[in-house]
Amino acid sequence: MDKLESLIAEASYEIEYKYDMPDQLGGLCCGKTIFLNANKPKREQLQDLAEEIGHQETSVGDIINQSYLENRKQELKARRIAYAKLIPLNELVTNYWKATNEYELADLLDITPKFLSDAINYYRDKYGSIIIQGDYLINLANGIQILKA
Repeated sequence: MDKLESLIAEASYEIEYKYDMPDQLGGLCCGKTIFLNANKPKREQLQDLAEEIGHQETSVGDIINQSYLENRKQELKARRIAYAKLIPLNELVTNYWKATNEYELADLLDITPKFLSDAINYYRDKYGSIIIQGDYLINLANGIQILKA
């Protein structure tokens, strides 16, 4: 079972694939149903599903119009939930040692390099440039460096 299938299995929402969604839209919540754009690659579907689960848990109302500050805040909150769900720090550490660069790391985590980069920026904003995770020191000052403490 891959990560997308696992996330679908653990979701307490109905998940439906739609082939007629606009290209720029990866997912959409409607009631207790999450619609995913079936035309997107699996990695993007995984990322979109994680974000839509975040919306189900935190968002209220129609937030499609991102010109409103409150809608942008709800979008950011759901995206942060997706980062934490798909790239917990312990998995970042575990997979870091298997990769030779950030593209390989993203591949091992089954996400896109852009999603990884955005998640790193989020973790840097949340925790600062240096994070202690168990026996490891994670340095996010310039990309990712992980050292055994």
